[in-house]
Amino acid sequence: FCAKFSIKNAFMNLAVCDNIAEDARKISASANIKVLYTGYSKDKFFPVNEKKEALILTVGAGSNWQRIKIKGIDFFCDLARSLPEYRFLIIGLNSQAIKLLGKIPENLEIMGKVSQKELLEYYQRAKLYAQFSMREGLPNVVCEAMLCECIPIGFNNGGIPVAIGDAGYILKEKTLESAKIAIESAMKNMEIGKAARKRIIEKFPMENRIKFLQNL
Repeated sequence: FCAKFSIKNAFMNLAVCDNIAEDARKISASANIKVLYTGYSKDKFFPVNEKKEALILTVGAGSNWQRIKIKGIDFFCDLARSLPEYRFLIIGLNSQAIKLLGKIPENLEIMGKVSQKELLEYYQRAKLYAQFSMREGLPNVVCEAMLCECIPIGFNNGGIPVAIGDAGYILKEKTLESAKIAIESAMKNMEIGKAARKRIIEKFPMENRIKFLQNL
């Protein structure tokens, strides 16, 4: 009731991605809803090295199994087990969530929350950024990683394909085999990281969001 009343009676609802706007319209068809993408700063998120580490990174918080499933952390762990020749890293999980994952493969490192400065350094090191969420708006971590020239890989859910576009790998099949094929291809690709940064700069600049809000 509270969500429906708020959405219906607000002067305007600003959704960060098209799928969020669609969900809001299902709650209140008469509501005034516009899509305003999150903006990102190319000066805040930037690459430092031409040669990236063969590291596959994901970021996600959660302390229960439902959250782990929604964020695709369990799939990421299974993928690490199936690709022992590569290094995988999860940032953001607490000790309770780590216990739920069971036996951790040797090639997978798990860290808790880090500062934004530290996170930037990991974006700058990792060659690939993976987002296997079951549900997302416009994923900030994907866009930030892409600005650091990480090659994005993700499921075809919500705002993930909106962020990645043609500058990464969107998995139409949610299988380990399709993810492994994408990772093998991405590891050999030398140019798509630059295309990923260019896409975020052109499609989701901070200036667009500022201008829209000022005009509103």
